[in-house]
Amino acid sequence: MDEKRGKFIVLGKKRIKIGNIKNYGISSSMKDYEKIYKPIEHSKRGLARLFLKYPFNNIELVWEGETEKLTEDRRLELIGSCQKRYRNKEGEIVTFYPFYQSTETTWDEIVTEKEIKYLYITTFQKDNFVFYEDEVEFNIFDKCKELDNLLCI
Repeated sequence: MDEKRGKFIVLGKKRIKIGNIKNYGISSSMKDYEKIYKPIEHSKRGLARLFLKYPFNNIELVWEGETEKLTEDRRLELIGSCQKRYRNKEGEIVTFYPFYQSTETTWDEIVTEKEIKYLYITTFQKDNFVFYEDEVEFNIFDKCKELDNLLCI
């Protein structure tokens, strides 16, 4: 135990003294992510435009699985007006404002849930640290193994 007294583990900008760690592990939770759509442009010549889903827009949005972390500010924006977003030709994510929209956009069309793993650490001082794998620049599984090696001497 004396050997662990002066050791620390570095987790991003946090340093935690090894001797203070009471419990740690990997777990997961569900987090909301915003769906990022791909625009598909349709021709609106002649009679073809009569059969399009959006007769006054030549863009249809298709979701192919791309997501972006849903921030609290963006969540509040979406509550006020559910608008789909897509990646334009320049690679920027922009909001889609249809000229004519026949149906309301639902929350499920805008947001999807993902299971995100995290490393948790509890200290004897009752501090609780959580490091989500999508928010940190280190590998949480490697850090958990490092803790295993440091605490199992």
